[in-house]
Amino acid sequence: MKTVNKTAFRNNFKTYLNQVNAKSETFVITKKGYGEIVVMPFDEYSKMREKQKLLNNFEYYKELEESVNQFKETYPIIDED
Repeated sequence: MKTVNKTAFRNNFKTYLNQVNAKSETFVITKKGYGEIVVMPFDEYSKMREKQKLLNNFEYYKELEESVNQFKETYPIIDED
């Protein structure tokens, strides 16, 4: 994650958006040294929101955790070292 002040971002808008799209770069746009806005690829944002929804839904999280534990018991990982 990189930071850039609002004026520089505005003056080089196309360049920064190209970095976001081509390199999946995330920028924090600052104003007077403090983070004000985040610019990131949409797919990264979507993944983050989905994780947040799952973690906020404790009931679903517990079901998911139980399913993972059942899977691990049914299909144990064999260490071949």
